[in-house]
Amino acid sequence: MKGWEEIEYEVEVSPKLVFFIANISSLQNFDPLGIHTGESIAIAPSQSSSLPVLALASKATSYPLACIAAKLGLNIPLNEIKNSVTKVTSARFEPSLGYVVVKIPRWDLKKFSRVSRLLSSSLKSVGEVMSIGRTIPETRIPEGQSLDRRPIPWLREELAVRRPRQEVGISPFVKQIDTAAAEFPVFTNYIYMTYNAAKHHIKFHNRGVVFDWCAVRAIGTLREKGLPTVMVNYNPETVSTDYDEVDRLYFENICLETILGIYEAESSRGAILSMGGQTPTNIALSLYCQNVKIYGTCPEMIDTAEDRSKLSRLSDEIGVDQPQWKELSSFDEARAFCDKSGRSLELPVASSRCSRDHPVVITKYIEGAKETEMDAVAQGGKMIVHYISEHVENAGIHSGDATLIHPPQDLDPRPPDRSRRLPRRLATR
Repeated sequence: MKGWEEIEYEVEVSPKLVFFIANISSLQNFDPLGIHTGESIAIAPSQSSSLPVLALASKATSYPLACIAAKLGLNIPLNEIKNSVTKVTSARFEPSLGYVVVKIPRWDLKKFSRVSRLLSSSLKSVGEVMSIGRTIPETRIPEGQSLDRRPIPWLREELAVRRPRQEVGISPFVKQIDTAAAEFPVFTNYIYMTYNAAKHHIKFHNRGVVFDWCAVRAIGTLREKGLPTVMVNYNPETVSTDYDEVDRLYFENICLETILGIYEAESSRGAILSMGGQTPTNIALSLYCQNVKIYGTCPEMIDTAEDRSKLSRLSDEIGVDQPQWKELSSFDEARAFCDKSGRSLELPVASSRCSRDHPVVITKYIEGAKETEMDAVAQGGKMIVHYISEHVENAGIHSGDATLIHPPQDLDPRPPDRSRRLPRRLATR
């Protein structure tokens, strides 16, 4: 069926006693029929279909599909299930969107050699990002930022653009996810930011799977203490983007401009970055320099951990052994270092990409070494809790690809004792 368009639907059907059908989800695949759903760019509502009622799935519409499906399984008809967004209509009213949602898959093909880049019915993507806006072009901008794709090399930094924008009073507005097309008032904490508006929809008051679990637990702890919570995320496949998990959910890309805009609009007390993985960590120091209060590890220490040279100096000061390593900016320097280390290495980068602006770090590989991990939490210079895990594979396998065991099963008791002493020294820095 070459050339056919592909449209997906999700439908809720009431029990046979009271028969209702509600079309909850309809999205149009940008790619033609035959491309795996996970590999295709999807748009909701459909932009080229003549059907009158179209909507996206649970994350795009805040329609609680799983909850309603469970109630339908108990023979509760759609017309008796209250819509959690409008509070006045039933679940038989299909969502009607006043915004556009675009989903784009994410690939990491550069990490794997000899992988076919042909899109087909086989899934190759490792995830996806979703963006909400008033128009399709507006949704593509934050999605490009979320995917770390930079097709156009802008020559100005974010802050250089932000300052003149603030001086002339250009700020984003906060809008609620309106699945009733303004026919009924909505009561939802599911929101997004846009420059295509004239006022805020809400009033403000002055006040990854492992990382997703951490974020949800952190939110739960804050809510137990009676503190208002705001979540910023762009991954529709996470629990933290369930709108009923937080007080306010921003479905936005995580970059300096967006976070500063939300921080100012919400008059936030501070930000927790440690539960979000690498992406928020990358902007920790920039946020700190803009007077954003960071809860947890000081951004300056985060920068030290991310900077190989700074971390190496700190490791030398506290007595942590390190393999030989060097940051190199030319292919000849890299070859000389490898020859000096007594082992030739295959460089996983083209020599043309190695330059002073894009240096390469080469570390001497210690063959046959056992690898362990130590995770610890310290406060006020004192280590409170620690966690030691053992890698089944030898050193050299990425932690994300390794099999870990806790507690360690095959370690001499002396190395763990030394592993505990080193974090204690680090905590006093």
